[in-house]
Amino acid sequence: MKKFEIIDSNDNYTTWTNGLSSEKQKELYEQDILIIPENGEKVSQYHDDVIDFLNYVDEQDVQLDYGCCSENEEYVSLNDADIWLGAFATTLVQNPIFINILSNYLYDCFLRFGRNPNVKLSLNVVESKDKQSKTLKFEGDAKTFREIAPEIVKGFNDAFKK
Repeated sequence: MKKFEIIDSNDNYTTWTNGLSSEKQKELYEQDILIIPENGEKVSQYHDDVIDFLNYVDEQDVQLDYGCCSENEEYVSLNDADIWLGAFATTLVQNPIFINILSNYLYDCFLRFGRNPNVKLSLNVVESKDKQSKTLKFEGDAKTFREIAPEIVKGFNDAFKK
């Protein structure tokens, strides 16, 4: 199995929603998953690949609420073969569900058709929404992510036991 590293971060649900209206902050604080933008100068940017993934999540028979950490979104498309999922934040309790859905998405949309794209994402996990997070930055092929997904779940669980 490939190695990965989970690092400490000072971020949490409050820092990810800082600067948003109080209504939007309250709405996002209730979500299981936060989609963290790559900030442009005036608008929060998300890759089109995130929308494809969220559409897949909506089609699944799972209760997983998500929200974008912005009030003005712009979706950008990159002209390469990589899958740019950007950054997500979730709670430790929801993390195994999220990683399983992501793994299934990579299989259902790519691997079963013989494609093995490079995947780029950052996953931030908090034990509780007001506590510091642990972060995994992944850049590798879809098959590798799928193979190490159970180890990533275990890695986050172990990281919070320390």
